[in-house]
Amino acid sequence: MSEYPVLTHAPIVEALIDIQLDLRNPPVDGIGTFTAFQKGQESRFPQSRLVGIPNLEFQQSPGLGGRTSGPQPNGMQFVSTKNAVQCRLNGFTFSRLNGYDSWDIFIADAQAQWHRYVALVDVAKVKRIAIRYINRIGMPGKVDLADYFQTFPQIAPKIDRGLSSFVMRLVLPQEEGTVAVVTLADEAQSASSPTGSVIFDIDVFRDKLDIQPTDEIWSICDQLRSTKNDIFFASLTERALDEYK
Repeated sequence: MSEYPVLTHAPIVEALIDIQLDLRNPPVDGIGTFTAFQKGQESRFPQSRLVGIPNLEFQQSPGLGGRTSGPQPNGMQFVSTKNAVQCRLNGFTFSRLNGYDSWDIFIADAQAQWHRYVALVDVAKVKRIAIRYINRIGMPGKVDLADYFQTFPQIAPKIDRGLSSFVMRLVLPQEEGTVAVVTLADEAQSASSPTGSVIFDIDVFRDKLDIQPTDEIWSICDQLRSTKNDIFFASLTERALDEYK
């Protein structure tokens, strides 16, 4: 793993680990099984709600495609001001919503909640593992994107009349079947970013897996995190990084 500078004020808005899987047998109580996940953690996760996937309905009339009628419950989400956990019939997600401290603490918290999840369901195999870091890079005043980013949208000089807004999405194949999806998007001025900012979203995943719910999951997470770091530090300039050290 490459050595990178420690950012004591890292620009992380949200970090998450997502695990997609197949169950060997659906729980008898369906998503009601997940109500037990919160037991003993009510003070840590005081809020809960159903989560679902859109239900696509197809019309018989010619020329009419499918339409969504509303989400079908597929799991439950448990939320606090700092963390969120989704327990689904096809997966598990742990999110640090704010107050990110370190990878070691983050991964340990994710593992603890994962163990509670697998105690409630019968996991047959893990199919996909992803880590995602959403960063907010502050842009003080009117500065050139090139002052802060090594990777950014560029406009041909003949048509360059300035850039009022942008979204750029890159899909970057990596080693060992890993894929990174990098999104840069400008963010309008707000209370959290009065001078404007750029959202720098790095989603790194490995799919087409067929592994058991063992410690191999966390080894893969470490590898994905290393790829995320490579992309993060290679994409920002020294000027940008200096603001977060």
